[in-house]
Amino acid sequence: MRFAAVLFGLLLALLPHGALAQEQVWVQIEAQPTLAEGEERARAYAGVFPNVAGFAMTTGWYAIALGPFTQADAEQQLRVLKGERLIPADSYIAFGNRFTRQFWPVAGAAAPTQPQPGDVTATEPVPEVAQPLPETALPDESPAEARRSEAALSADERRALQSALQWDGFYAGAIDGAIGAGTRRSMAAWQAAKGYEETGVLTTAQRDELIGQHRAEQAALGLEVLTETEAGIEVPYPSALVEFDHYEPPFVHYREKAGSGFRMLLISQPGDPARLAGLYDLMQTLEIVPVEGERQLGRTGFTIAGRNDGLESFTDVRLAGGLIKGYTLVWTPDGADRAQRVVEAMTAGFRPMGDRALDEGLGQPLAVGRADLV
Repeated sequence: MRFAAVLFGLLLALLPHGALAQEQVWVQIEAQPTLAEGEERARAYAGVFPNVAGFAMTTGWYAIALGPFTQADAEQQLRVLKGERLIPADSYIAFGNRFTRQFWPVAGAAAPTQPQPGDVTATEPVPEVAQPLPETALPDESPAEARRSEAALSADERRALQSALQWDGFYAGAIDGAIGAGTRRSMAAWQAAKGYEETGVLTTAQRDELIGQHRAEQAALGLEVLTETEAGIEVPYPSALVEFDHYEPPFVHYREKAGSGFRMLLISQPGDPARLAGLYDLMQTLEIVPVEGERQLGRTGFTIAGRNDGLESFTDVRLAGGLIKGYTLVWTPDGADRAQRVVEAMTAGFRPMGDRALDEGLGQPLAVGRADLV
């Protein structure tokens, strides 16, 4: 770490003195939703880098960046710092028109104590405290500038863009980082929904808005990958909404967290098509699976959507390699919008792990005998 920081300082020293006379760009390394979080992260980075800056963004978020640089120097610094793993992998080059006022470094200094009668008049002037810039957004990029800033995106940043479009329901293609015709149509549709000109090329500010909203919504759900080794299941789950409760083979129970109104089951047991059908019948007797709703049973899996006035749930179960594994998400009707996001993430990311099922002796076994499930 020290070697990399020294290397970074040397690179800064080698920058040409006329660099600031050219167009200034920044290496953006983070964005935080609140000013307090932005200041905290800027302070942490300032302990490592000598040129940390923090800016309020046109999207309402707070950016932490390094710079300023010319674009060529910024590209070099981005490669070096990513290579040293000193900055996040999704750091990228940002243009100044995405920022409004600067909040870091903190400007000015405390004024001295006011003189009292009889004191000698101070000979040093009182330093003037810099005032923050007004909260006015700078003009957005021109189409040519938008294309240049898009061309500077890394593969990870392009995949993040596609993921955010998919999250908002505008993109259904592969998350491959290739901006083709499908991604262009998705970006144009997003622009139309937001009232922007439908160019099919997002400006830096528009990308920040799209990805920032995506990350904020994910943070509110606490979506992260859960690895449940006892059940042999890996799945994205809403850690802000549910928490582990107990084992009850073939179920792993997750209770609601902080009054969220959400619950979750993971399902894991040995099986075959006959046992799969038995589990399908059993699930429909549970209180968490209301009788109204669509359901479908096949030889390799089933889905059940249940709903009534006070409860909704979705169950997705799959049979492969002699193992039955799946999940049930339960929520109250007022959480329907969040539930749709979570179900999409869980269905897309669900993955059986290894060749084991939940141990029948773990926790409190289900009251219905396993043979009776068939």
